[in-house]
Amino acid sequence: MTLQPGDVILTGFPTQCRRLTHGNEFRFPVQGNGELKNPVIATKKLASQMINWA
Repeated sequence: MTLQPGDVILTGFPTQCRRLTHGNEFRFPVQGNGELKNPVIATKKLASQMINWA
């Protein structure tokens, strides 16, 4: 499978895990390529939606 720019990988959300919040870093290994690291950055609009959603 080839990923293209803008592709999204959805993996689900296990009940034992906590939610990602602004300032967290999401990391996962990529076989043969090391580790992918993504910072979690919430915009003001998204942060206000999360408050109402939680």
